[in-house]
Amino acid sequence: METTTTDISNELAARITSAIHQKNVLLIYQKNASMPELKYCLVAKILKKYKTPLTWICWDETAEIVKKRLANFDCQINSTTIIDTVSNLTDDDCTVICAPTDFSSIMRNIHKLMKNGEQVLVLDNPDKTGIQNNSTAYLKFQSVLLNNKKADATIITSIESNLLDPKMQKSLSSQYDIILHINKDTIQFKGTTEKKQIAYSIKDNKLTLEPLFISKTSKVIDIFDISQEEKITLNKIVEKQIDAHKDMLM
Repeated sequence: METTTTDISNELAARITSAIHQKNVLLIYQKNASMPELKYCLVAKILKKYKTPLTWICWDETAEIVKKRLANFDCQINSTTIIDTVSNLTDDDCTVICAPTDFSSIMRNIHKLMKNGEQVLVLDNPDKTGIQNNSTAYLKFQSVLLNNKKADATIITSIESNLLDPKMQKSLSSQYDIILHINKDTIQFKGTTEKKQIAYSIKDNKLTLEPLFISKTSKVIDIFDISQEEKITLNKIVEKQIDAHKDMLM
């Protein structure tokens, strides 16, 4: 029998996956966060559920590393293209080589791929674009990409927080539908009424999600605006968890 923690983790993972699908999602992470593992876990869940093609823009890791990680995280990939701006060599047909700051060439390749239908597009940490020295070009690239994306595309961008000053973060964040702030063991996002936090952990390439312990189920059920039927299910799960905690304290 599954534990209540597993039930809640599966429920939250399903909600996050549904919420991210066909949205623009920005992951701003601290140095102590479990990245890029968390990013691969989220991408794997989306691909497994929706079976969409994947395009991955490498600014932080080479195409070879990305392919190995995708395999390690059991990503269900129908069709994958990797735009590699880190290395200069490729030995397969699914990798495209571009210079890290050749945004025009990168954009042309993205538009070409997105013509084929629904797509998951991942942009990893843009450190090698020199974003701290000249953010204008990168922010313009992001703006054009997001403003011209197809409605059925899912765009996930991850960026280390130390690359963003407050002005850059405000400018970039305003372009995204969902923003997740990630540190060592929690994911923070803006819920319907206030900022929410979910504890996360990754073990053996498996993601576990759990709301920080609270005594009111109403503080959990509005995570990602779940439906009435899902509220009833999650109510039961959380009530079991609270009862279990009470039993341990007695």
